[in-house]
Order: sequence, then C-alpha cells, then structure tokens
Amino acid sequence: MNQTDEMKEKACETPFEKIIDIAFDLFLENGYEDTTIRMIVEKAGIHIGSLYYLFPNKESILKAMMITVYDMIHKKAEIVRINNNDLAALLYPTASILYMTSRSKNVARLLYKSYSTWSVFDELLKFSKNWALKYDFSPNSDDREYHSKLFFVFGGLGNMIGEFYYSSRALDYRERLDKFIDVACRIFARDVPEDIESAKNLLYNLLESEEITILGKQIDLNN
Repeated sequence: MNQTDEMKEKACETPFEKIIDIAFDLFLENGYEDTTIRMIVEKAGIHIGSLYYLFPNKESILKAMMITVYDMIHKKAEIVRINNNDLAALLYPTASILYMTSRSKNVARLLYKSYSTWSVFDELLKFSKNWALKYDFSPNSDDREYHSKLFFVFGGLGNMIGEFYYSSRALDYRERLDKFIDVACRIFARDVPEDIESAKNLLYNLLESEEITILGKQIDLNN
C-alpha cells in the first residue's frame, strides 16, 4: 500500500477503528502496561469522553483489538481452505501466531499479555472453538467437554507465546508447532493426521514468503 492509499484509508476510519489502530501502535512500542488512556487519546486526536463512549477501559480496547487481529488471521486461513487443504487451514491461525511471535519480541509481548488476560483469553477461546468446529464434524464429546479440552490446548499455546517472549535465545516456531499438534492430538485422543507433513510444508511456504503484517501494518522484525 502506498502512502496516498494509506492516508485515504485512515481518513475513512471510524472512531472505533482509529482507537484500535493507535492503541496497537502504542501497545506494540511501549507495552500494554506502560500505555495509558491519555496517551491513546492524545495520539488519536480525540476527546477522552469519545473513547470511553466506545470502550469502558483499556482492557476492553485490548480485547477488541485482538478479536480484530484474530478475525484477520482467520480470513487468511479461509484462503488456504479454498485451496482444498482443510488441515492446513485449521492449523494456519496457530502457525501464524507462533511464526509472528518467533520473529518479533514486541508482538510476543503483546500476544502474551492478551493470553494472560482472562477476558481476552476467553473471547479468543470462543473464536477458536467456532473455527475448530468448522473442521471437526464429530468431536466425540459434549460441548462442555470439548470446550474444556480446547481450553487446555489454547492455554498451551499461550505458554509457548510466553516462551518466545521471555527466552534469551532464538526459538524455532516449527518445533513449537510440532509440539502443539502433538499435545492437541493427545488431549483430543486423535491420531496425528497422515497428511500432516504436506499441510505443514504448505504453511511454512505461505508464512515465510510474506512480510509480517498485523492490522495492515508491517512489523519491524528488529523489535
């Protein structure tokens, strides 16, 4: 996107979108804890009352932001699904998150905060459950049990994100994806799919051939 197109797009932003956009920049640069509501409204050029009309607190901004990010990631996964690889589409959101956190400490910090915040975690868990059920037509358990199993899998993903953030050495997202698949199969008592390697290779090619963008912004891989 060139600068003129970007300016036109920003001019069309709703106040809701503008707040999320600005907050994402500040959360990424400063961290969630060190970003204040005052910093967001000043950079957005809006009145504080306008923000509180849309968001009761900073946590609600984080939740809305992450739902937007998840929605964008899952829309990309739909493209994989159109190419007739349901397994790769199912794994794409997790692989994408692991890849992004492996390349940027700032992204890892923001995602780890999101997974560590219950209201955000719970909303993303519901989102992921609906996504998983698109592909799992015979879950072999009632809804409450399925939700509980997915809770443990999702919590494991949060721990992996924490590893990427806190580790002083480079970690391989491919190894973590293998671990995630193994844990998920054990929790749901499923065999590892026979076509898993072809699905993973498709994901690696997709993820590693593109620049990392979140909310339309290219991520600085030096931070």
